[in-house]
Amino acid sequence: MDYVISYDEIAALVANPPSLAPRPNFTNLRNLRRHIQRALMRVSCPQSNILGWAGLIMSRAMYGLLTTTPFRLPTDPGPLAVYYPPKIPIVDAQGDPVLDQTGVPTYQAQPAIGRPEQATIDATFKRAKNYWKSYMNIRRAVFNCLDDGIDDAFKVSNDPALTGWNASMEPREMFDQITATYGRPTPAALLQNDTFFRSVYSPQDAPEVLFRRIEDCQEVQILGEDPYTAQQLLNNAVRLLLQTGLYTRDFEDWDRKIAADKIWTNLKMFIQEAYTRRLNATSITTGAQGYVQNAYAALAEESEEEDDDVHTVITQMAALTTQSQLTASTAAETNASVTAAINQLAANQQAMQQQFAAFTASRNTTYQPTLLAPPPMQQLTIPSFGTFQHTGMGGGGRRGGRGRGERANTGRQGRTPFANFVGRGNQGGLPPIGGGGRGGGIAPFTQQNAPRNAAPMYSNIIKRYANWNVCFSCGFDVEDGHTSKTCPAPWRRANHQEGYTRANSGQYIAAGYDACTKAMHKSQLPNM
Repeated sequence: MDYVISYDEIAALVANPPSLAPRPNFTNLRNLRRHIQRALMRVSCPQSNILGWAGLIMSRAMYGLLTTTPFRLPTDPGPLAVYYPPKIPIVDAQGDPVLDQTGVPTYQAQPAIGRPEQATIDATFKRAKNYWKSYMNIRRAVFNCLDDGIDDAFKVSNDPALTGWNASMEPREMFDQITATYGRPTPAALLQNDTFFRSVYSPQDAPEVLFRRIEDCQEVQILGEDPYTAQQLLNNAVRLLLQTGLYTRDFEDWDRKIAADKIWTNLKMFIQEAYTRRLNATSITTGAQGYVQNAYAALAEESEEEDDDVHTVITQMAALTTQSQLTASTAAETNASVTAAINQLAANQQAMQQQFAAFTASRNTTYQPTLLAPPPMQQLTIPSFGTFQHTGMGGGGRRGGRGRGERANTGRQGRTPFANFVGRGNQGGLPPIGGGGRGGGIAPFTQQNAPRNAAPMYSNIIKRYANWNVCFSCGFDVEDGHTSKTCPAPWRRANHQEGYTRANSGQYIAAGYDACTKAMHKSQLPNM
């Protein structure tokens, strides 16, 4: 080290430790250890730029989980620099030292030391001395913190001849001693910790959240003298990450690695790089250049619907990936924009209703169609026309019965959009004035008497799955057991509603929710 870490600097970092009153236990001892560990991680150490001097207080098993290089205590380089190596005696064939004329053993000649070599030795000795002095200052500050914060009744010496702690003890030894006596977790705590260790990981969180949770659980197991093996840690992390559905392709590359590379520290870096690539793929810059659409082009090919469904799938995946980056303020702004969009949609709907009413009022007063209120979300139904009466002279012709203009509805009802014309009917055509005979009458166009050969709005009305389940994010034709409540997290939209069902879907859509309407038109179950 090029400088010496002072005692006062470390004493300030470890100041105000958590109390162990009234008696040390698992919880307060763990809090105290973490307090000192965080303080020592802030101090630079030649052994680790990330963990710093935390190896002085952490257990060896926990430190080995975070790095493959064990923490080694510094050694004293001595009072002075050594410029010459130890003397090497000269021996004969039998291995006996060769003596000079005075009977003194002889030694090999020492190489001459120049100024550059001497400067290198001086610099190396100075760094080693600074390293040793820094270690002694850190050790003394941590020792005083523990000695002042813990009652003497709970201190046990590592020397049977002494009582209480002594200055020769390392901070890690002091903590291991008091933890083994008072800080072991109970069997119930270990069971609860194991449940938390295996609990589901939310894909909305960064992978560092999962790694930190697993490491905390391992620390508890170490204190309970029942640690997880390295393979158990890896298998649990891989299982939880695969359940999110976001790293399936990445783990294909992981499986091709050799066994020596499949360790905890490498897994953390591997997933962090994959997560960073996913964030970059959904950024504004790359999205504008089309990389996002290329990444999800395979999803579009598998869709049976039109372009709007493809866009929905791409939007859901992009929103799922970027949702973990939203802060509280960003989420609030998003909710405000959604609310504003819903209000604007309602205003547009009201304006359209007013325009439709004005259009109806401008028509001939003798022509009074009955209007149906348009349903929500601008899905308008073609209005049906009421009775229209007109008097006049009718024309003659085949299939048109005879009659005068004063007589009403003389003949059978036809299949044209108007009814109750009076007069003679023409063959198959619309009479300019009148109607009347057999086949010449004109009936109102309603849903009941629409032409039988009219093509339906959708050609495919048969569902793929034999159920009536509905999902807010996936539509109206989903697998058995798939509902808004059971929808997998990777498939959910940003505003997913678990209360959305087939019965109340219209209410959600009317309220402005962006629900998926895929396969909403399918009204027949498949043949089982």
